[in-house]
Amino acid sequence: MQDPAEAPAELANDGEAVDALAFFVITLLLGIFSTHLLAWTRVPYTALLLVWGLVVGIGNSTDSAHWVLLGSGVRMWENIDPNLLLTSFLPILLFAGALGLEWHTVRRLLSSSLLLAGPGVLVGTVLTAVLVKYTFPYGWSWTLALLFGAMFSATDPVAVVAVLKEAGMDKQLRTLVDLEALLNDGTAYVLFFLLRVWAEGRHQSAGDAIKLFCQLSIGGPATGLLFGVAMTAWLRFMYNNPMAEITLTVLTAYATYLVGDRLFGVSGVLAVVILGLWAGAKGIHAVSRKAEQSLHIMWEVLEYVANTLIFVLSGVIISNRIHTSSQGEDAIVHALDYAYALLLWVYLLVIRGVTLVVFWPLLQRWGYGITAREGVVLAWSGLRGAVGLSLSLFVLLDRQISDARFRSLAVFFMGAQALLTLVIQGTTMPWLLQALGMTKPPAAKQLFLRRMLRRVEARGEKTLGLSRYISRLSGSTLGAMPSAEELQKQTALRMNRTAMVREKRGRLLLAIRQTYQDFFRDYFIDSDQVFQLKGSADRALDALDEPLGDWASVRPRCAIPWRVKALQRFADSRLPWLARWARAALFRALERSATLALALCHAHAIALKDLQEHEGMELGDYHDPRLRLRRCSIGAEGLLEEMKINATAQIAVESQASCVGARRHLAAVKAAMPEVLTAIKTKQLAQELLLYKEDHLQDIAKTGLVEDKEMDDLTKLLDHKLKALHYHPPPFDAAAPLPAQLLADHPMFAGVPDSEFHSQVLRRARLCVFDQGERLQAAGARATRVFVLLRGSMAALVAATVVLAYAIPFEALAALMARYSSVSDGAWQACGAALALRHGGPELENLSYNELQELFREARVGTLGKGARLRVAGSAFLVFGRVAPQRPGGKPGEPLAGPTILPALPAIYVAQTPIKVLHLPPVFDLRRQLQPKGAAAVAAAAAAAAAAAAVAAAAAG
Repeated sequence: MQDPAEAPAELANDGEAVDALAFFVITLLLGIFSTHLLAWTRVPYTALLLVWGLVVGIGNSTDSAHWVLLGSGVRMWENIDPNLLLTSFLPILLFAGALGLEWHTVRRLLSSSLLLAGPGVLVGTVLTAVLVKYTFPYGWSWTLALLFGAMFSATDPVAVVAVLKEAGMDKQLRTLVDLEALLNDGTAYVLFFLLRVWAEGRHQSAGDAIKLFCQLSIGGPATGLLFGVAMTAWLRFMYNNPMAEITLTVLTAYATYLVGDRLFGVSGVLAVVILGLWAGAKGIHAVSRKAEQSLHIMWEVLEYVANTLIFVLSGVIISNRIHTSSQGEDAIVHALDYAYALLLWVYLLVIRGVTLVVFWPLLQRWGYGITAREGVVLAWSGLRGAVGLSLSLFVLLDRQISDARFRSLAVFFMGAQALLTLVIQGTTMPWLLQALGMTKPPAAKQLFLRRMLRRVEARGEKTLGLSRYISRLSGSTLGAMPSAEELQKQTALRMNRTAMVREKRGRLLLAIRQTYQDFFRDYFIDSDQVFQLKGSADRALDALDEPLGDWASVRPRCAIPWRVKALQRFADSRLPWLARWARAALFRALERSATLALALCHAHAIALKDLQEHEGMELGDYHDPRLRLRRCSIGAEGLLEEMKINATAQIAVESQASCVGARRHLAAVKAAMPEVLTAIKTKQLAQELLLYKEDHLQDIAKTGLVEDKEMDDLTKLLDHKLKALHYHPPPFDAAAPLPAQLLADHPMFAGVPDSEFHSQVLRRARLCVFDQGERLQAAGARATRVFVLLRGSMAALVAATVVLAYAIPFEALAALMARYSSVSDGAWQACGAALALRHGGPELENLSYNELQELFREARVGTLGKGARLRVAGSAFLVFGRVAPQRPGGKPGEPLAGPTILPALPAIYVAQTPIKVLHLPPVFDLRRQLQPKGAAAVAAAAAAAAAAAAVAAAAAG
């Protein structure tokens, strides 16, 4: 049995645990109070939290009876181990911060951020150490001074980024501030722990230090990348399971930090930063559509809770350490130290400015570049926060650092800098942006937003039938509105046509980018495709001064991967049992490329239609009686209207031109493998049907006609079908013959026995796949192979479409031609068809390559020596050699050199060299064969015209 004497102590411990939970609850209450009721103060949220923490810490240090509920709980939190503090909050803060960054912008700014987070941190650490050592009266060693400088290298821009976002600043500047801070944290963390070893008096050689630095700085990102790839792969196999998907992201963030820091001995901070960047770039697109919104909300809540706790706790710890260090005769912090804290704030601000000046030439050239005004904002954004406070706690609790006053002053100065930077820099950032003139949007954007607001108001009033009421308002109401003359004149003077085109180009690309995201949610494109397509739109957004050309970014992604080409050759020649799998891989590669081109065309069409409809509403705005104000300047209004219409027309032309290449690619894929587009359209139709059923089920659920259990069963059934369609689409290529079978069925090899075909042809042939525009053979190289095309078409040894062909060595084909006349005739017939495509003359110029092949298969092959006489009954095609027409008893006519068509003549042809000739079917037979096709086309066109006329008549009636 339990000893009764021990019960009060255990109850007391239980009470302290409950008090710790009470501190957690009250901290979140203070956070909600600051977010909701104190938003009018314009003071950054994190600064308010730090002040609340100071208030709680001061109150707790008074031992007042009013703090009895929080007393023991606060003491438990303020004595928290720094490792536990970092492990609890850093994974959430770092992952959430990196997850919200756009990968395209991160990639462009990565070099600038690494410059500031790498060499920049070293410069800042050294300068801080020099100033502190020579101007502060503490007599610290160089090791302690450098440790002090590294501790202050970690920045926390939470307050600044929120202000920049609220002020409507470009995402490039916000991303640079946020990304630099994330990488700063990792670099400062690594540098701090390297210097901490020396500060503790432990011996470490330069080689060991370099080895440890590489282990931390390289192993950390590698660990984050490893966990990111594993998380993304797992998410791809989860389908519409929000709870599991969200839990997996949280679990991965903590697992990456713990495994990297504890098991691998690398930087857990850098590992989580890289994990978050990977998740924002790739992982977020692997999340199913039902979990995507919940995932973002969950991580925003976690980040909010973590920031609230850590900043309130920081205020508590700061006030407690300052109060403890300032009391009694052995006080460590004196009144003069407060002045040095203020001087240190000035030092850090100047050092950050000097660091930017040192690297200014590179910052202007790398990434998006940086202006002087942005440099001022970047210098002012060097706030200190959670990571720095945690590092200072490491110093405070590290008993191996012999200087006790240094340990206490580290916490004091870090707390003072967190308070000063948040309260001063965070609070004054809006005024700084306004003073620099960075809060005013461009004139084109102002006009767009103003007209957008007008349209919203006009549509709402029209819907509610308020037009008559508004028109009856007194003139004084309209007179209170600003003069249209003033509005139009000001806008016209500040804006030119280039700015208007640039603005509309950007709006169209933003709409295209959002359309890609909608395609992804509707399962039309997968996670890799939406990543590539959004990247193409982002690259176009970076070049708004240039015409639209996003297809140029997508086109390389449509190429057949080298591994698919290699698989075709390997499976066909060495592992025939893999041939079907290799064909399926080629089919999927073409399907993915066609889907990219199709999505780009559809997105442009949808976005352009929205933009044109938007412009059509703008034209009607000027006929609204509310906008015909006094002294309306028709000249300025007309100028803006003309600029707007011309700009929209130019954007429409650019959009259509950008889709030309995508349409050509689709036509090439259709010509080579028409079943690819059939598969895409069939899958898309099935998805639309299932999604429509899902929406209809949701409408039924709102009526209350079905119970929750029944609704869950129906939803799971639809999800199962969508999942099966998404992961296991129907094999549309299953019925198509394999390449080896296509080669065996070629008419040229019809008379070759199967055994000889396999030994002499198939084993020596090489299956090749060529992309559109790829050369089948290098220009000027000696030909050693014959290409037998199975899929696609070519022109002058350049693939006009995707081409699937066998390359057969000359000697193998020559041996068969010598033994089998059918092979010889078939080879010359195929050669003639290929040559006639370019040298067929007016008689054959309207025939396609497939029609030429059909025609030449019926040709009779002839070989004649020099001086032989040739009579052409219908038409013939001279493959090589030279002939001259000659009438009986007359002189030879103008010679004809092959390849060329030989029309039927009353005269005969005399061979001037050895020749190879193909006797074609009679011309009248050829015309008789082609005429029904032409007549059918004319009849189809006439029927379509008649149907269109009937529809028009019905509509008019």
